[in-house]
Amino acid sequence: VPAYASRLHDFRRGIKQKTVILRNGGRTDLIDRALLPLASWIWKMREEVLVMISESMKDMCGLLPHPTEIRLLRGGAGSMSLPDEDFRYSLKINKIREEALKVPVVGPHRDDMLITTNGAPAALSLSRGFRRRVAVALILAAAEGVRRKLGKNPVLLLDEITAELDSEGRNILFCALLERKTQVFASTAEPFTESFPGRIYGVDSGRVEIIDEN
Repeated sequence: VPAYASRLHDFRRGIKQKTVILRNGGRTDLIDRALLPLASWIWKMREEVLVMISESMKDMCGLLPHPTEIRLLRGGAGSMSLPDEDFRYSLKINKIREEALKVPVVGPHRDDMLITTNGAPAALSLSRGFRRRVAVALILAAAEGVRRKLGKNPVLLLDEITAELDSEGRNILFCALLERKTQVFASTAEPFTESFPGRIYGVDSGRVEIIDEN
């Protein structure tokens, strides 16, 4: 989205300027004031997008093994609900730390995303196969978000699409891909017997040949 890309670019440029100021031992008051509206706007947009992605993930042929939630972890912040107040407060309590480290520690450039399933971090509570299914669900939900926002279906490029999935997981995955009604280019080195809802090509010694015209 042009508006998001433009403001993210401005924020990153401001962070570079702030880094130089910190390394030179200067005051960051002015640059922090300039970064405030950019940081709060980016946080607001990211949180809205995660809400949209969460909604899109609810109906995917059972691709998600358990109820899954996604939450933005604001970089160096998160103590207050309103983005602008959170940025301002977090800068205040991290001022000495930033001066000591000489790098900005508060802002969207330090953001992370927490994925939980049944209230526990997915990275710790799910098997590798289920984590793969959650990752694919995120990709498909993000693609749905792009379609809603821009009115166009994105082309998906998926690598090792069937890796770490059992037969049931592959069938669920193929069902979810088919439901999206978007063009998908997927690759895998894993053999499978399930019916893939599309053309299957094989690559051997640099040669490409059609295996299934489905």
